Amino acid sequence: MLTNFKQNYNRFLGVLLLVFLAQIAFQPGFTLFAADLKSEDSLRGHDGILAKKTDDLCKKLAGVFEGRLLKLAALLNAGKIVRIEIRNHFYDPQYRRSFVEFRGSAAFGARLPFKVKKDDYYFTSDGNLAYDLSIEKLSVRGGTIAFNFQGDLVIFFDKILYEIAKTVPNVVGAVAFSAAGDLLVEFLAKINLEMLGEAISSTFSKFSAEYLSTIGAEVLHNTTAVRQESVSTMVRDAIKSGGAGNFFVLTIMKSVGHGAAHFVGASLGGIVGNLLAPGPGAIIGAYLGSKIASTIAKTVVYYLAVDLPISVFLKKIVRYEEQRRNFPNDSVARAKIEEYGRKIFQRVKREIENGVYKTFDDLLGKMDGFEKTERQAFVPLLKDIREFFRFKVIEKNDWFAAKKMNQMRLQLQTWGLMNQFPF
Repeated sequence: MLTNFKQNYNRFLGVLLLVFLAQIAFQPGFTLFAADLKSEDSLRGHDGILAKKTDDLCKKLAGVFEGRLLKLAALLNAGKIVRIEIRNHFYDPQYRRSFVEFRGSAAFGARLPFKVKKDDYYFTSDGNLAYDLSIEKLSVRGGTIAFNFQGDLVIFFDKILYEIAKTVPNVVGAVAFSAAGDLLVEFLAKINLEMLGEAISSTFSKFSAEYLSTIGAEVLHNTTAVRQESVSTMVRDAIKSGGAGNFFVLTIMKSVGHGAAHFVGASLGGIVGNLLAPGPGAIIGAYLGSKIASTIAKTVVYYLAVDLPISVFLKKIVRYEEQRRNFPNDSVARAKIEEYGRKIFQRVKREIENGVYKTFDDLLGKMDGFEKTERQAFVPLLKDIREFFRFKVIEKNDWFAAKKMNQMRLQLQTWGLMNQFPF
């Protein structure tokens, strides 16, 4: 089932428009002149020569990004296709990152060229743009595919600045790092949110294989008319490969007529970035195109009703617990630990209430594969499960739950965690 969904995944990328502000590319960006930078740690370090400059740049970036994100959400909510609520957002200067939590609903109102399974989906990816996204309550009525979504996005600005700095032409070191920050601030400040919002709404409301070919033919005609063969080739490939991301890109290019023809040798990311924000968009668009493409490539997709990603959740719990130990005030790490633990517990609880213990058994087996020191991160989750077993045994006289509770006791003894669970 997972394989079947992945075959359609690239065609369903329109959902991720809401996560990344825009799905501005479907191919990696072209390589600009590489800068000979110092190590990433020296440029990003809190105690290095660039520490103050980095702090100032990242704080400024976060402020511009969050302001523009809220405006984009307002523009989308003014229409009838997408509803999005930014539930929480803040910048954490200690880690130079922005955290955004969101939820909402949307609908593809046109004919999709594939069938969609009515199920809940979970998307997850780590990196400089790290996110978790759930698609829930998916329904198909009269050709319209409606769904709810919720998730969060973490953006590590200092890491992104370091990567962009390596693509800034003809400058190196600290100058490139500063230039990258200025470019990204200018890009976010200049980006045409009205055009972006309209392209997102259009993708949801009009997307179909037939209309993709129609707008693609228009853009192809414009680029061919001015002999921009490299762009024309990319447009042809977009029409052939299809997908909501490609539809979005061509919608942007169509809205500005011949503007795409002024780029020689650029990726579609660079082209669309420049159309959305003339000037800084060329370099930033190329970078974001490459970054988004690589992030999507690393995205893992799950049917939540079939294959809850327990291994992924457990690994993330371990990673965030290590971060929390090093930085006790890290509220994001604490919240993510609770979130992943809650997802696993809810699945275990739901099954046990129906007399099924498969996920519980799988959970213990997967935990056993972690190092002894890492298993300490699972104690809160195990305590929740243990309390639920106690309820089943004491209040419901469930003899099978008592048997599984004893199984859990033996496993905790083996792991050396029994002293934290007074049975």
